[in-house]
Amino acid sequence: MEKLWKVENLSKSYEIKSEFKREKIYAIENINLEIYKGEIFGLIGESGSGKTTFGKVLIRLIEPDDGKIIFKNTEITNLKENILRKYRKKFQIIFQDPYKSLNPRLYCGYIVMEGIQGKNRNEKMEKAIELLNLVGIKKERFYDYPHQFSGGERQRIAIARALSTEPEFIVCDEPTSNLDVSIQGQILNLFIDLKEKFNLTYLFITHNIKIVRFIADRLAIMYKGKIVEIGKTEEIFENPKHPYTQKLLESRI
Repeated sequence: MEKLWKVENLSKSYEIKSEFKREKIYAIENINLEIYKGEIFGLIGESGSGKTTFGKVLIRLIEPDDGKIIFKNTEITNLKENILRKYRKKFQIIFQDPYKSLNPRLYCGYIVMEGIQGKNRNEKMEKAIELLNLVGIKKERFYDYPHQFSGGERQRIAIARALSTEPEFIVCDEPTSNLDVSIQGQILNLFIDLKEKFNLTYLFITHNIKIVRFIADRLAIMYKGKIVEIGKTEEIFENPKHPYTQKLLESRI
């Protein structure tokens, strides 16, 4: 399989200050993994394990302390912003709470239009309508604001916005955790359909075992900022090797 991402010894720490001392806390530490083109790579762990930090560091929304980030055989770890910009449209992120990530002052259509490049205004509008329709939002709602939509609809708008730059890779950061169970299934199926239609690759971050088993081709288990197990999803579920993985699967979180 074609390798899309490779990270080597990737680490990110934060300095915690107290009255008496300063302490360095690692959010992620010495992460090594590969993500292949066209797969859904799951990342699971408890809250605070470092999953979201990893996703943001991978696409350089947060700068790492150490290690290498390689995208399509090009190391992007230390690229300056003006050079990195040409890569940024190739990867996007969908956040857990779409209401916080969508500009409340913009019409939903304009939110999608923001990411569309190389077209005039009318062409951008047509493309935004096409993308919104693709994720299940009718064109009649183009001029509605985010607060006028349900949680599931807002997440659909966030997905359309992510697609607007024609990315190859999307970080999905707990994208269904704030949704009702019935809506979760719809959004998960939408992710799968869009992956096939646009030949996308996902990093799918979640704490939900049922969801990751349903959607992920391969899976990494994160515990206290470290990857403790990695492999094909069904193999890990059938034969978990690390004690933490065994505990995690038993808890059914």
